[in-house]
Amino acid sequence: MQSFQLLLKFDIKANKEDISADFLNAHSSSWQNDEKPTDLELKNSIKNEIDSWLEELEIDFEMKELSADITKAEAFSVLVEGMKILGWDKKS
Repeated sequence: MQSFQLLLKFDIKANKEDISADFLNAHSSSWQNDEKPTDLELKNSIKNEIDSWLEELEIDFEMKELSADITKAEAFSVLVEGMKILGWDKKS
């Protein structure tokens, strides 16, 4: 099985008042207030959705949460690692 690394950053903007009924039905039982999730509850529900989509596609993965306060040096390091994975660090 071929393995590769794909790094994604999600910047999700969601209006809690406009959440779809399907999403509410699927996740509201895990929220303290089933009509108004906290930011943490909403974030966990979104992560659970991503998890279930990828599992349904039979894609093994590992999800890590990085600090929102990533430094420029850390961001550059991640960029360099991504370039190495893609082979962009090799001279033609």
